[in-house]
Amino acid sequence: MVHRGHWRLDGESEAHVLAPGDVAILKAGSRCSLQANPAQAASAFRVRATDDPPGPTRWPDPGR
Repeated sequence: MVHRGHWRLDGESEAHVLAPGDVAILKAGSRCSLQANPAQAASAFRVRATDDPPGPTRWPDPGR
């Protein structure tokens, strides 16, 4: 998910420009490249599947 700036996602047969708030879902094993627009600051979140167990869920403390 793009947090800030614009990113170019090049896949095997297509290319897309991602803007803040955009999300891209890729099939496992697909080949692609992700490059930030060099003319501006950019940041993105990248999530990958792992075999790690999930961590604890933390709920806000209503007493705070």
